[in-house]
This record gives sequence, C-alpha cells and structure tokens, in this order.
Amino acid sequence: MALNNESSKKIRVAFLMRKRRANRFSIELVADALERAMPGEIVIIRWTCWSVNGFFIRLVDCFRLFFIKADIFHVIGDVHFLLPFLFFKKTVLTIHDVERLDRLSGIKKQLYQLLWFVVPLRVASRIVAISEATKHELEKSFETKKQIHVIPDPMVLDLKKNTQVFSSAEHFVALHIGTKKNKNLEANIAAIRGILCKLIIVGKLTEQQKKVLAINRIDYENFERLTNEEMGEIYSKVDVLLFTSLVEGFGLPIIEAQAAGVPVITSDCSSMPEVAGKGAVFVNPKSVQNIRAKILELVANSNLRKNIIDNGYRNAERFQPSRVAQLYSNLYGNL
Repeated sequence: MALNNESSKKIRVAFLMRKRRANRFSIELVADALERAMPGEIVIIRWTCWSVNGFFIRLVDCFRLFFIKADIFHVIGDVHFLLPFLFFKKTVLTIHDVERLDRLSGIKKQLYQLLWFVVPLRVASRIVAISEATKHELEKSFETKKQIHVIPDPMVLDLKKNTQVFSSAEHFVALHIGTKKNKNLEANIAAIRGILCKLIIVGKLTEQQKKVLAINRIDYENFERLTNEEMGEIYSKVDVLLFTSLVEGFGLPIIEAQAAGVPVITSDCSSMPEVAGKGAVFVNPKSVQNIRAKILELVANSNLRKNIIDNGYRNAERFQPSRVAQLYSNLYGNL
C-alpha cells in the first residue's frame, strides 16, 4: 500500500475499542492520542463494542464488524475476541499486557487464554506489544512464531512542568496511581509509615485498603475518575511518583511524571526499567525496606533528584504521540 504520493488514496483504519467505562480509560486515552497524531494519509474510524460481558451481546458485536468500511482493522482496545471474525481482513492486534491471566483460574482462565491470545495471535496480520517485557511474556506463554513488533504507548496528557518539587523536603507529597493488586499500594503504605508526608492515591480504594491506611496512620487523599486536566493538576502538586508495581504491560504514569518534572521511584522488573530509562530510582517492589530506603535517599539528596528529573525529561521525549503514531503508520503501510 503506497504512502509516497499525493494521488494515493488515504488508508482507512478502524480502531476497534472496548466499551467505555468510568473506571477503565487508559487504553481509550492512548487511542485518543494516536488518532490526533496520525499522519494525514491515515484516517481513523472509531468503533466501540456494545458489550462489556455476556456471550450474546459479544456475538452481536462480532457481526457488527461486517458493516465497517475500512482498509485495516486495528484491535487496539482490549477486544481481542473480535479477531476470528476478521480473518479475511488486514488486521493489527495491539496487546497491552497479559497480567489478567494471573488473576484468573479454571474455565475462565482457559476461555480468556483462548479468545484473547491463542486464536487472535494466530489470526492477526500484525502483532504489536507495547513493551519488550510484554513481548517476552507473549513469546514465553504462547510460543507464537509470528514476529511481534514493539511499539510503545504514547504520552496521553499535555503536562506543564512542576517547578515546586520538594519545595519542602520536610513534608513532601507522594503520588500513587492505581489500586489493583499489581499496583502494590500496600507496600508503599508500609514503606512511608512514620515518614512525614502526604500520599495522594488515584483509584478506587477497597475497604481493606482504607483500613491499612488507617492502621498505618497515613495522611492521604483519594481521587477517582479524574479528567485529563485534573490529572495534570495532580502532577503539578506532587513531589514524587511511587510507581512500584509488581508487573506492568507498560507504565504510562512513569512517562507522565517525567514529562511533568516529577521524580520517579519505580520497580526494577517487568516493563518499568525499559520505560523509565535513566529517569528513575529503581527498587525491589517486594521489599518494603528497599522502597523506604530509596524514598529517604531521594528526599535527602537534591543532586539525585535533579539528575532523575533531567534524565526523565529526555526520556519522555521518546514517547511523543507523533513518534508513536508514525511507527503505526509505517506498520499500516507495510500491510
């Protein structure tokens, strides 16, 4: 498919997305950023599932695909089960993570594995993983012989530089994003126990997590369902991002904090080292003592903070939407 002359027709790419839900929106933000940044020869058609759960309504969604007029079908929105109905089309499958497999068991796990990975990996014309870590997990778990391209997630927020970082090292503000098990909130709570600081938590807290916060006497604020603008305001008011996840497909908050000039403490495993580059302090997420030690080191060492912030700015440039969109455009053009 030629992209090199004015007379070439535009390529119509259908972004196939899950149904929007208030508490799940990171993939939607990624798709929004890519659509805005796509080169002019790529025309994005947004298509959203009607279903969240349920066999019948998902089957209806599969048959709705036949009414989409597009040159390429890009399953970007965690709806991999659609791929078998597109076996006769040019398709791209973006896989964001395989973390959910660890949270399922029995027949649910087997069905999810079959419909979200085994069959889609065989059917898709091109496969994309959003990190080398996700690619490695796919190759290890499913032994696919197809080439897996690595295209990272783009920056999704337009962030202003935070110039007030650690204006008061005696009482700093830490940010934690996400409350699912893999986000490791409880370890961060234990790590800051007794340290004079405030913890801002973005995500819905469970009753158990609230109890843990109370037992450890943590000064905290909790926010849910923030807009992009509100999230930007959060980044402008915090001194450090604590992103010590046990596993991540990518880790958007890392590059968001870096772009905002907020020093990052993140895990030394999974996708996080490759995403953070040299712009973070790395910890063992399973060691509360190690997390605590690195927090105290960052608080005490202004030179370390400056180095992390400067490297973070440079690293975040790798994920500008225009760069990532061009990688996808190149992939579409080679189909």
